[in-house]
Amino acid sequence: MTEQTYALSAETADFYEATFVPALFGAWARRLVETAGVRAGSRVLDVACGTGIVARTAADRVGPSGSVTGLDRSEAMLAVARRVRPELCWEKGDATGLPFADGSFDVALSQAALMFIADRPAVLREMRRVAGRVAVQVPGRLSHSTGYRVFTEVVAEHAGPEAIKLLGLYFAAGDPDELAGWFAAAGLRIEVFDTWMSAIWAPSLDVFVAGELLPLGPVAQDRITAACRAPMAGFAGIGGSVAVPIEAHLVVASAAG
Repeated sequence: MTEQTYALSAETADFYEATFVPALFGAWARRLVETAGVRAGSRVLDVACGTGIVARTAADRVGPSGSVTGLDRSEAMLAVARRVRPELCWEKGDATGLPFADGSFDVALSQAALMFIADRPAVLREMRRVAGRVAVQVPGRLSHSTGYRVFTEVVAEHAGPEAIKLLGLYFAAGDPDELAGWFAAAGLRIEVFDTWMSAIWAPSLDVFVAGELLPLGPVAQDRITAACRAPMAGFAGIGGSVAVPIEAHLVVASAAG
């Protein structure tokens, strides 16, 4: 197996930052950083950082006595991260071979990324190698994420196999037993395993659909959006906005033994 990657343009990275960070990942980042015990003076690594919301949130906690580094494979994502917070350290690199010495950090964090990497224990082993504490946050089970289950059923009728594969990938790290097993295989002892219901907010159903299918580029979004209106009406809010329920897992661990 190889890591699942999708070519991301500068426009796509901008859309991600402007749409998904306020819609979901900003709130997730605060929960991740707090639960992981990031504090003033901590040395923090954000693995597969995207446009850097976790790194930015951590930086606000560690203050001038700490340090934060964000690492990602996508130059487009890193370009946005550098533009938003140029004073932080942003590096291009692979999560399965982190370019840092053993014990370089106090905490290694990763949000909404583990499911896109085929060898998940390898990523967790690398995070354990470079940090004393590891914290990961991922979408949970599709079966428990009611809004996404409905959305996936509609997409299955109106889009090709790549779209179905992508939506399945979003929840590929969501099985609690599998997730715990990857931590154990990486030599990590779980201290916190928190599962809760969250929701992704979007100003319209059109924006939600465009965002969820973002890595694929142009697809039949108009047709999918139209087909979603009736079955997803229960998630509609004020002014045409939507709040789509999604399960999430947050795991905090340290080196076993």
